[in-house]
Amino acid sequence: IETLGDEIGMKATPNDLIVFFFAGHGDTRGQEGEQMGFILPSDYDPKKHLTSSISMSTLRDVSRQIQAKHMLYVMDSCFSGGILQSRASVSNVPLEGAWRYAQGLLERTAHIVITAGGQSDFANEEGGRGLFTKVMLEGLSGAADPGKRGFITASGLALYIQEHLPELLPPGVKQQPQYGR
Repeated sequence: IETLGDEIGMKATPNDLIVFFFAGHGDTRGQEGEQMGFILPSDYDPKKHLTSSISMSTLRDVSRQIQAKHMLYVMDSCFSGGILQSRASVSNVPLEGAWRYAQGLLERTAHIVITAGGQSDFANEEGGRGLFTKVMLEGLSGAADPGKRGFITASGLALYIQEHLPELLPPGVKQQPQYGR
């Protein structure tokens, strides 16, 4: 929070892009219907949950204070979908008009979140590494640009992850990546 808010966030200008990537453990606490999601940093202490975890509402509050026009949160942790306030539609833009579309995206303010799953989903791993991160890296390596337009949008990356992550999950295991604002 100190790095994101005070160091990076205070230096950010409106034309900057900030990418926040977290891969680790998550938790959900609270009563049914009023649960809060948390990410658990490497120095997390279960005996000091409220002071050593980072709530999704804290991440939202810090995000609101940052001047950068474009922010992308990528969260590979259990219960990470709790950071989302609204869902965004995911679509793929055809090659024709793609650069015009990309230029339009650069002009608008966007704070986007792609998470490994919903607020109640576990983030599945293979060999100690998140399957979500594996698919995300494939997408960033070019697979999320099937039309070879030369750029990858957050929505295109989210669509790629949503389509390909289920293929890696064991039978009967549920994990639905989320995309939103």
